[in-house]
Amino acid sequence: MERERFGSPAARWLQPDPVPFWATRIFRWNLVLCALALSGAAFYGIVIEPGLNAEARKKAEAATAAARYVPRDPASTAPKEVRFDGLLDATKDDLDPEVRDEPYRHLVRYLSKADPAMLAKQAKTVDYKFLMAHPEEVRGLTVRIHADFWKAPKGPERLEPPVGGVQTMTRV
Repeated sequence: MERERFGSPAARWLQPDPVPFWATRIFRWNLVLCALALSGAAFYGIVIEPGLNAEARKKAEAATAAARYVPRDPASTAPKEVRFDGLLDATKDDLDPEVRDEPYRHLVRYLSKADPAMLAKQAKTVDYKFLMAHPEEVRGLTVRIHADFWKAPKGPERLEPPVGGVQTMTRV
């Protein structure tokens, strides 16, 4: 009587399981429900979500296109735009990062006082290849560089003495 009430004397995990778990009905139902959930999530991500965000995506693309830098026509007879009172026109490209001449200090002083929101609004998107080919055209503009990869020559540089409260800068 005692044996019938508690089952066999051996522990349950020592007895052979007649049906493996992957062959049970509950496993098949779990598999079907997981497949349905995954296909529903994929359908939403591929079909429904892009349709919901199409208008916002178009607005973002239009804003990005409006912020692209348009190069000046070489045949134009209009006078060239003067930026920073012409102070940056005398700068030389590809100088060592240690060279901190007056135009560089003037630019750092301006950036330390400028409002980041205002800089973000006036920034123009420039391709990296164009920037490297024609640096004089974009000198003095606030730009966003569109590049696959860029590397700062030496990382952040310490300004000695600090200019306008700014202690470090990174050159591209």
